[in-house]
Amino acid sequence: MTLDQILIKADPTGSLITDSRQQDPVFSALLLLAIRAGFLQEEKLPSGEKQIQVASLYDPDWIGVGIRVNNAPVNSGIMGYAIRWHGTSPALLWEANTSNRIQINARSLDKSWFSNDYIGETLLAKQMPKETAVTIHADTSLLKNRIKPDSPDGGTFR
Repeated sequence: MTLDQILIKADPTGSLITDSRQQDPVFSALLLLAIRAGFLQEEKLPSGEKQIQVASLYDPDWIGVGIRVNNAPVNSGIMGYAIRWHGTSPALLWEANTSNRIQINARSLDKSWFSNDYIGETLLAKQMPKETAVTIHADTSLLKNRIKPDSPDGGTFR
């Protein structure tokens, strides 16, 4: 059973059916880990630093949608961050409280950016929204009811 198939069984509050097998501590832990992986991922670099990737599953369809993560557990500490938008540029604000050396990146939004600071803010690369095709039907087109130049409804543009 996939995570999507399990989540479809949740009620509007996010609770699962109480007598369902999915409502056990192991499932709850796995669900939390899966959700956490979408917002924060950690790995150890060859240098010994902990690399923390924020917004790891941020989707291009979410351009303009901000998120905020508070007190997320990281190796030997906690971290929080927020993404806010300035037009098509995401601003990342972060704060990590950990005793380990860290490297923070946001590859899903800006592949070239990273920081070794525990606290900071930066404006990441502009995001280009996908183009959306719009169909104009002939019966709703303004072009079918063109105003004739000699009509009293006409106008002059200079």
